[in-house]
Amino acid sequence: MNPSERLLSLYSMLLFSPKAISLKELSSRMGCSKQTIIRDMNKLEASSFGKLVCEKQNRECFYRLERPGKLPKLSLDAGGLQQLALCRSFLMHILPKDMQDRTEKTLQCASAYMQNAMKVDYIGVENSKSVFKGAIDYTHLGKILELLIAAIHEHQVCRICYRAAVHGKKKTYCFAPKGLIAYHEALYVRGWVVFDKGNVIQKYDQPTDLAVHRIIKVRSTTCSSDSLPDMACDDDMKFGLIQGYFFNVKIWFDVSAATYVSERIWSVDQSIVRHQDGSLTLTMTCRSEVEVISWVLSFGDAAELLSPVWLRQEVVERVKNMAECYTGKRIGTDSCSEK
Repeated sequence: MNPSERLLSLYSMLLFSPKAISLKELSSRMGCSKQTIIRDMNKLEASSFGKLVCEKQNRECFYRLERPGKLPKLSLDAGGLQQLALCRSFLMHILPKDMQDRTEKTLQCASAYMQNAMKVDYIGVENSKSVFKGAIDYTHLGKILELLIAAIHEHQVCRICYRAAVHGKKKTYCFAPKGLIAYHEALYVRGWVVFDKGNVIQKYDQPTDLAVHRIIKVRSTTCSSDSLPDMACDDDMKFGLIQGYFFNVKIWFDVSAATYVSERIWSVDQSIVRHQDGSLTLTMTCRSEVEVISWVLSFGDAAELLSPVWLRQEVVERVKNMAECYTGKRIGTDSCSEK
């Protein structure tokens, strides 16, 4: 972008954002340094297109634009609505039925306001669908999702009753939700577990992800979560969902898996080395040991974890246990031998 295009993009981003945007996020979105963003912000502040407000939260600068009294009129975009309809077809199955109905009604209303010649063409979109396995039934979770979304928007701390496993005990957490994440056909709410009493202070260094379908009850409180950090967008581009420390892995894939692996982005910093026999070696940053092990083993003998050595040894132990299960040598595994 040239400077003028960048200023226009920044202005549009701030004008239509429902919340303040951090300097770090603006720098990442625009693909330029923080110093450049600060200079552009000074130019916007000197203009007469709205009052620019800079706020500091935990030593991080956040920018927002006080909207002018009269916003510009925007026309409905047929192509944009068609793309929203396509997103609906692909993602609707992970939403409760009442949210599905509301989404469909909103699209129909938006389409009805357009001129007949420009109404959304649903041909091709209606015949599009998402193929999935192991879907979760969110039918009864509409109210919980609405409460979580409201708490995120209002920066509220909640009391959440949660069961982590089918046979696990119910536990209640003071939880400050910061955002929702869709991952492997499931919805998660990411936020901070905070202390029950006193000031709103996070218990752990890393945010916590709670599976929405395991939440039993949500109750909003009057406590504010403004003092807690928001979701870190850049960290979400590393392999894995479970929060943990970052580590590098190197994995070899044979020719049967090479096409599948090379076509996808597994981590924002990944690198791929192709070999003459058609195989490849993938290097990337990960955040979850459990997810790396499960992912590598899902390829069977078409993948080999080369490093780090300590994680490779864990894979070796896992493979030994699997072999013992299928050969009937594992103690207390009658179910395996019966199969």
